[in-house]
Amino acid sequence: MAELTGGPQTTISRVASGDLTLCQFSFVRGLGNDVLTYITSGGLMIGTLQNKPKNNEHATIVVAGPTKITMGTSLGPNVFITGNTSGFAIRAAGSGSYVAGMLITGAVSGAIGELLAGVPWVSGANLAAANV
Repeated sequence: MAELTGGPQTTISRVASGDLTLCQFSFVRGLGNDVLTYITSGGLMIGTLQNKPKNNEHATIVVAGPTKITMGTSLGPNVFITGNTSGFAIRAAGSGSYVAGMLITGAVSGAIGELLAGVPWVSGANLAAANV
């Protein structure tokens, strides 16, 4: 994939609680000052993991701005995104899902897409039909 489009990233650093070496470019969740794998489809995420930390190593997480994201399904651009149970990007649909941002570039399942991340917010009932 080419360089990310858009402006600068806002990142934070947390300590990995467990081995996150297979979680690069997926959503992660927080617990206190630690970061863990994402386990709840549509659940709250703190951002997208940028590196491959082992247990007790520092994890770099994009919380806002453009970032790479592993796709959990094939999607086109301009789609609101949440995570599946593996922390991969899927369409945020219906109400009650946390939305992590908007997909900038479409990609197929298992590939790397580009997400414009923002502060997670809870979707409303009409999100699935939203045209951007």
